[in-house]
Amino acid sequence: MHDIVIRQGRVVDGTGAGPVRADVAIDGDRVTEVGVVEDGGRRELDAAGKLVTPGFVDVHTHLDAQLFWDPAATPSCRHGVTTVVMGNCGVTFAPVRPGQEEYLAGMMESVEDIPADSIMDGLDWGWETYGEYLRALGRREIGVNAGGLIGHSALRHYVMGERGLEEAPATGDDIAAMKAVVAEAVDGGALGFSTSRTFMHRVPDGRPVPGTHATPEELGAIAGVLAERGRGTFQVVPRIGERDGAERRNSVAEMAWMERVSRTSGRPLTFSIMQSDRRPGLWAWVMDEVAAARGRGADVRPMTAVRGSAIVYGLSARTPYDALPAWAELMAAPFAARLKALADPAARRRLAEEAGRPGEQSGPLVPKDPAKMYLLPRGRPPTTCGRRTASPPRPPGAAPRPPARSSTTRPRPAAWACCTTRCSTRTSAPSRR
Repeated sequence: MHDIVIRQGRVVDGTGAGPVRADVAIDGDRVTEVGVVEDGGRRELDAAGKLVTPGFVDVHTHLDAQLFWDPAATPSCRHGVTTVVMGNCGVTFAPVRPGQEEYLAGMMESVEDIPADSIMDGLDWGWETYGEYLRALGRREIGVNAGGLIGHSALRHYVMGERGLEEAPATGDDIAAMKAVVAEAVDGGALGFSTSRTFMHRVPDGRPVPGTHATPEELGAIAGVLAERGRGTFQVVPRIGERDGAERRNSVAEMAWMERVSRTSGRPLTFSIMQSDRRPGLWAWVMDEVAAARGRGADVRPMTAVRGSAIVYGLSARTPYDALPAWAELMAAPFAARLKALADPAARRRLAEEAGRPGEQSGPLVPKDPAKMYLLPRGRPPTTCGRRTASPPRPPGAAPRPPARSSTTRPRPAAWACCTTRCSTRTSAPSRR
C-alpha cells in the first residue's frame, strides 16, 4: 500500500522526453514508482486528462519577506512551484546593521514594488548576517523548498554605507570586507550572490541601487569567494540595451565582464534578458554572444520570463505619462489633489492633449504601443494578480518589530487603472494605513 497514487495522468518527467500516460506512486517524501502501479494508495487521485510533472523550480523570486507571513508562497504554489530561489536583483534583507532595516525595506519597495510597511510589519528581523537570515527562515514551517542569494545592494550598504551608492570604486578594504560577508553567507547556506547593474533599479531618492557602479574587479573578487568553495551561482541583472548607442557599448561591456567572471571563477553566471519592442533584435545578438562565450569556456546562462513583464499604472503610483509637464505637475501633488484636478475639464483636456503626443515621451517605462495597455476593473485588483495575504499574528515572546514606516511612504493603489501584458503575481501583506 502506497501513501499516494496518482492515476492515469500524462506524465512529463522533466528530462525532455514526451508525455506518457502512467501512474505515479508516492511514499513519504519520495516518488517510488512510475508506470503501471499495481498496489493501491491510501489516497488516490484521478489525473486523467491532466499533466503530472515534477514541481517547478522558480529561480527568480522576491519572496524574501513574504515567506515569513505566507509560508505557502501563494500564488506560486498554485501554479506547481515547489522550489523558490530568493534574493535576486541584489536586493535582500541581509546583511543588515541594527537600525538599517527600514533602508532595505524601502529599497525593496523601490525596486520591486513590494510595500515597505508590509515588509516592516511582516518580518521579525533580529538577524544581521545572511546566514542568520536563512536560519531565521529555516525555523519556520514553510510549504515550499526555499533558497536564497546574498544581494549586492544590501552587502554594499552594510560594508560601505552611503559610499556604496557612489560611482567611486570600492577600496581594497571594502572589497575584502565584502568577500568576508559573502563567505559567511555561502558557508551559512546561501545559493550564491546576486547583483543589479540596470539603471532602472533605484533607491527611493532616485539614485541607482548600491552595486550599480561596481567595477568588474569588485565583481570578480566576490565571484572568487564562490570559486574557493566550489559552489554558488552568480546572478546578474545587467544593463544590456541601456544607454547603448548604435555600437551597443554597454551591452558589449556587460557581456565581456560576465564572460570573464564566469571563466575565471568557474562558476555559473545567470543573467536576465528580455525581448523589447524598443530593440527587437537585441535578444538575438545576446544569444549569439552567449553561444560564443560558452564556446570559450564560460558558463553564462541567460534567463527570461515565460510571459511578458508588466507595469500597473494608476494615479496613486505612476502613470505612462509622468515625464510630460502637465502629468509631472499632477503627480507631484498629493493624491487628493490629483483626484480634484481630474474633476476640472480644462485640466483633463490639457492632460489628454499631452498624452496624445507619444513622440514627446521617453524612458524605459514609457509604453510605445497603446494596444498593449489594458484598462482594469474599478475597485480591487483583478484576481489574476493573486490573493493578498495578511501578516501573521506575532508569537508570544517575539522581539518587537523595528519602527514602522513613516507617513511619507507613497500610498498604495486604491484603484487600478491599466497595465501592460499581465499583472504581477507577487502578493504582499496589506498596508496598515
